[in-house]
Amino acid sequence: AEVLGPNRIAAELPLFGYLWNAAGTGKPVTFGEAQAIVRGESGSFHRDQATQFLTATGRDGWTVWVPDATTVASMIAAVTARGVNLIVLAGSQGADPEIRTRVTAAIRR
Repeated sequence: AEVLGPNRIAAELPLFGYLWNAAGTGKPVTFGEAQAIVRGESGSFHRDQATQFLTATGRDGWTVWVPDATTVASMIAAVTARGVNLIVLAGSQGADPEIRTRVTAAIRR
């Protein structure tokens, strides 16, 4: 932002998460896939306070991190507070359906 100015920078925000196995290898997952994985172990998500991502850990050592509408709204607020106004949302297929409603509301402010 200091080199080009915030009006010349775009922020690409992920709408997908990652599933990390016990060996440390990760793969992208959608919001729906992450929910199914966590429900498959009768588990639940908790919200990471620093990033606002939803996260959960499984019995065999996997960890999943995935954004929801709250996460995306938080990321949008963070980048717009720094003067970045061009925002690209990456990986919309399989994203939290609530994102469309929340992002539209955030943009209209």
